[in-house]
Amino acid sequence: MTSTESIFMLGHRVHDEAAVSEFVGGSAARFFTLAHRIVWGVSQSDLVRVDVEAARGAVVKEYGRCPVTHLLDAFACLARGRQDLAEAARERATTLADRHPLAWLCPTDAEWAGEIPDQTLDEVMPGRLWRTQAWY
Repeated sequence: MTSTESIFMLGHRVHDEAAVSEFVGGSAARFFTLAHRIVWGVSQSDLVRVDVEAARGAVVKEYGRCPVTHLLDAFACLARGRQDLAEAARERATTLADRHPLAWLCPTDAEWAGEIPDQTLDEVMPGRLWRTQAWY
């Protein structure tokens, strides 16, 4: 028996990948494969040998109409110390995000600049419990 579980979208089935394929503009499986290669190649470069530049080129070429593609590109460029390329990739992502279902993933100007919002103390239970929001 063949499994119907998605190996890319944990907790979902293979047929759920179709909706994501529409969002990214092609095969969700291929998109996630390239995205994983970029993220692991950057974040675990001492353990995982990945040609990040090749993966960047492939994801931009194949999925260039999706804003998330350019966010991945910006991530990889920042990790390589290429602020100029990262800024350009972020600008492409922001431009493409207009009315795109994944637009919420695009960072605001303040988030992109790394600005930390003011800390506030919010009263959750009057007189008993307060909470602060953390910046990650």
